[in-house]
Amino acid sequence: MAPMHAMTILSCSASDGCGRPDATDSLTAPRGGGYRVATGGGTGLERSREQALSDVYRELRDRTAFGTKLVAVSHHEGHPAATRPSAEAPKTAGTDPLILASFDILEAVDREGRVTLDVFHGRTSCKVALAVSELDAGGRRCLVDGPEHGSSHEDPVTPREREKRFGL
Repeated sequence: MAPMHAMTILSCSASDGCGRPDATDSLTAPRGGGYRVATGGGTGLERSREQALSDVYRELRDRTAFGTKLVAVSHHEGHPAATRPSAEAPKTAGTDPLILASFDILEAVDREGRVTLDVFHGRTSCKVALAVSELDAGGRRCLVDGPEHGSSHEDPVTPREREKRFGL
């Protein structure tokens, strides 16, 4: 059984899987030059750069809004697009760290070929982190910093914390 990730972004130029005739989003994504974006255990859709960037941003925004902490891990896949121009974040992105993080994640896809986005279970003040490779998952670079204890929706993790919070 394949591992399930919150999201997987794959560069089509690094994979033979993109640009297949049965791609479900073939009308809006360029053949062979886009991305395949999959959430959960799905096969994903072929997307243009702008669509993939939007998908990554929405995933980061929605999950971090509930206090979920995420780690993006890059995986070297085949030969990533060396000719794809590096897009810079728009000037208005300066106020939203999630937009900048989305650009950083897509840049990692361009360099390595694939990035998986997973929920991080542990104490950290980092909301979104980027690990350069699977082997370097311990050496993460924080893209979006926040409070150590996400939102107030988190459940207490120990019986003592539950007792304090709920009086049980």
